[in-house]
Amino acid sequence: MPTTFATSLRRRYSTYRGSINTLASMLFISLAGLAQMPAHADNNYFGIHGPSYHDGGDFNNANYGLYFVHKGITGGFYDNSLNRNTFYLGYAWEWDLPVNPVVDSVSLMTSLATGYYTQEMPYEYAPMGALSFKHGFGPQQGLRLSYLPIYGKSPASYVMHLSYEYTLK
Repeated sequence: MPTTFATSLRRRYSTYRGSINTLASMLFISLAGLAQMPAHADNNYFGIHGPSYHDGGDFNNANYGLYFVHKGITGGFYDNSLNRNTFYLGYAWEWDLPVNPVVDSVSLMTSLATGYYTQEMPYEYAPMGALSFKHGFGPQQGLRLSYLPIYGKSPASYVMHLSYEYTLK
């Protein structure tokens, strides 16, 4: 059986190898381009956490809560995927993109979060990171779509999360 599984895995990898390499190259070039752009942390805004989508497992997708960002320092709370309260504190880097009709800015956020204690992960605080894209509706309002990778033994490999933001002037 292991030989059959390994053969199947090799076939799948060779089938998708070109796509995987192209995607990895595009991601690397995009991140290298972002590194050349100056990040700004002068925005002050608050947000409302909304629904999420997990690509596997039976998780809570109603992850409502609030957050605030002040000069890059991020903090907030929400109902997490395990139906527990989560509080987090971290930092966000944000880059404005050239004017286009879809995405106004992209950001990377890293933080420590509570509420994810399990037998597989017996720690009170868990690292959390997100790559997000913001679409503005006027100068002060916008929607943010965030991608959060999942680590550890989980049936889901990523989460997509939607939130609403209001910039303070």
